[in-house]
Amino acid sequence: MSGRPLSEVNLPQTPADEYFEELIAPYAGNVLYIDFRSIGCQPNRQEVVKIREHIEAMKDRKIKFIYTTSDADSPLGAYQKFLDQFQIKGEHMRITKDQWNLLTSKFNIQAIPHCVIVNKRGEVVDNNSSRFRTMSGCLDALDKLIEE
Repeated sequence: MSGRPLSEVNLPQTPADEYFEELIAPYAGNVLYIDFRSIGCQPNRQEVVKIREHIEAMKDRKIKFIYTTSDADSPLGAYQKFLDQFQIKGEHMRITKDQWNLLTSKFNIQAIPHCVIVNKRGEVVDNNSSRFRTMSGCLDALDKLIEE
């Protein structure tokens, strides 16, 4: 990813670009930690539970943790039960399989979990690098982005 807003790149906008811009628009001015997961995967579930304290500790900062899942991979009843049972905070998006496919294509998501980091200017600054794959590995980097 170039780190430049899509509007500054001389390439035509794709449906995936348009959908992603629509998805992040309500969070303008915040750093975004967009986490692609499925609650059907036990390791994914365990990691979400493990990192919830970090997310709660940062709740008053200019960062939004957005958990994104496909409605096909995380049925509503099971998804809501999991969130309630483990008190998972943050923003939660269950998107359609078509929307999921747009984003997995845009970010070349081969496996989940997959994390995308967006700075306060709406620029993708990281697409699943190792420093953002685990919460413990990315807190300093997130703090720096918040302070920019």
